[in-house]
Order: sequence, then C-alpha cells, then structure tokens
Amino acid sequence: MSLPSFFDHPNSVGFVVRISVSVSNVTDTAALPGLDFRPAERYVIQTLEELRVISNALRLQILDVLIAGPYTVTQVGEQLGIQSKKLYYHIGEMERVGLVRLVHTEVQSGIQLKYYRAIASYFYLTASMLHTERSGKNADASEGFLGFLLENSAQSLRRSVADGTIERYPESFVVSRRRIRMSPERATKLRDRLQALEQEIMAADDPDGELSMAFVYALFPRSGEQERR
Repeated sequence: MSLPSFFDHPNSVGFVVRISVSVSNVTDTAALPGLDFRPAERYVIQTLEELRVISNALRLQILDVLIAGPYTVTQVGEQLGIQSKKLYYHIGEMERVGLVRLVHTEVQSGIQLKYYRAIASYFYLTASMLHTERSGKNADASEGFLGFLLENSAQSLRRSVADGTIERYPESFVVSRRRIRMSPERATKLRDRLQALEQEIMAADDPDGELSMAFVYALFPRSGEQERR
C-alpha cells in the first residue's frame, strides 16, 4: 500500500496488449527512461491545475495502477474493468500536467505500444492548496479530491470485510475514530508524530509481502467546534 499515502495499489501483474496507433506517431525511444523507470518517493501537488486534473475518481484509480508499474492504456483498462477508449483522455490529461509520463514505446507487427508510469509513489496535498481561492471550481476540486480518498478507503475496507479478508487476518486489522481537544501547539506536535510514524510504516513496505495493507489517517480541526466552547 502506498500514499498517506493516499493511494491503495495492489501488486497486480499486467500483460502486453497491442494498441492500434499509427506507426508515424512513434515516439523517439532514446528520450524515454524505459520500463525500469522508478517513480520518485513523493510528489506534492503544487498547482491548482494539477489539483483539478487529479480530483477525479477514475483518474485516481488510473494513478493507482500506474504507481504499481508501467502499463499501456489497454492494460490499465483490463485492470480496472473499463474499456480503454475511455481512458486515453484521462491519461492524456495527467500526462499533460506531469503526474504521469510516457516511459517506453515499442512496435510490434506495425503497432505501437505506449507504456505510462506515475511520476511518484506518494502524492500529497498541502493545506495551503485547500485554502487557495475557496470558491467555485477550486473548492470543488479540493473537496472532491479529499472526499474520494476517504470514500475509496471506506469502500476498500467494506470489500475486505465482505470477502472475509479481515476475518482471515484479524491480527492485522485495527480501525478507530477519536475526538479530542488540545492546544494548537500540541496538535502540531501530534501531526509531526503521525508523519514520522507514516515514514516508519512505509519503510516496512515489502513488494514480495503476502498481504497488501492499507494505512489511512486524517488529523484535522473540526469545523465549528472551537466556536461552541
């Protein structure tokens, strides 16, 4: 599992599927990093345009797949159970703002295959991005992004309960929700401790591990609670 990694990407294996693209559009492979390209450890969403592009449930699912490895558009569609024609636009938009990149092309029987990869394993959204121009599409983008992250995690948890995964590994499961009061200074220190714990957890990531674990947390001041004291 990755992100807060905000994204939960299983270690699934893809297979080469041919994409019908004109040979005249073949990219100069010398300028590409290749299939062994490794994403950066983390990337901080820096612009509103990046935020708008990534604030889409399907695109975040695509990013999950491309964090795990290099895939063609058709392979991404196979993993998500979606026709690849629907995915070209979304991958193109993420490539346009630099969240994914083309890493390899090859030609088989006159057909060009393009492989894409996410630029980072973990994507972070800073508080400052949430506070910029809090109206209209900008607010919708940040709220949609956060909403999907939490709902995606909730759906994943519900699936794990429904299919018996939690029951098979009860010693690897914990979920909790707490409401606490503290000073802003102590809240900042608690946030720093959680971020340090996150780094410790991510350092334990083992690509060959038997379990695919999800780690999700959110620490935030509750709206309106301060005024009611």
